[in-house]
Amino acid sequence: MKAQAGICAEPNLHALYLMFNRTGDGAELAARLAKLPLLWDAVSADFSDAAFTGLVAVGAEGWDAIYPAARPPQFRGFMAQSANGQEAPNTPFDLFVQLRADRVDVLHHAGHRVMALLAGLVTLAEEVRGFRNLDYRDLTGFVDGTENPQDAHRAEVALLEGGEFAGGSYIHVQRWVHALTDWQKLATKEQEDIIGRTKADNIEYESADKPLTSHIKRVNLKT
Repeated sequence: MKAQAGICAEPNLHALYLMFNRTGDGAELAARLAKLPLLWDAVSADFSDAAFTGLVAVGAEGWDAIYPAARPPQFRGFMAQSANGQEAPNTPFDLFVQLRADRVDVLHHAGHRVMALLAGLVTLAEEVRGFRNLDYRDLTGFVDGTENPQDAHRAEVALLEGGEFAGGSYIHVQRWVHALTDWQKLATKEQEDIIGRTKADNIEYESADKPLTSHIKRVNLKT
């Protein structure tokens, strides 16, 4: 299996995320999905200046109806969680399509081509547009993804090795609701202590200086 180019691609200025649910025959949908790599290539050729990439992922709940012959190992949906009044729900979709480019108009045209290809077999459940925020900062104002794998190392951690599904990937998509009004009331030092990095220049705290409740202390198992 050839890995989808969008898995290890460099970040873009803009993104379009399309979530679909199956309404038609699974076998026919599988045949249409097999044509998506050619669609990605056609969009890239038509708009060579846009650095376009596309990828499609099949949801754990929808997989068996589309590909009944085999299922990737350890493939399951997100387990909904709840703690301290906070909810992390499971919102399943049968298909997730990610389109990225440095031109918004290219995403518009690519999205319409995807819709035309899958017409009659799916319904569009949700559409989300994304953009690069400042110098790779998330909405908290901190640089995001500092320790994400880079360059060739991306393939080493993102792609399955060996077996029937070699070259494939698992994808887990999250969307967060930020209490930005409350966040912006905090002093910069308070925000930095919560994250574990300085805000302006993105310097990680020394291990001994990281509060035990800081984001980095909780999620980075090396610290």
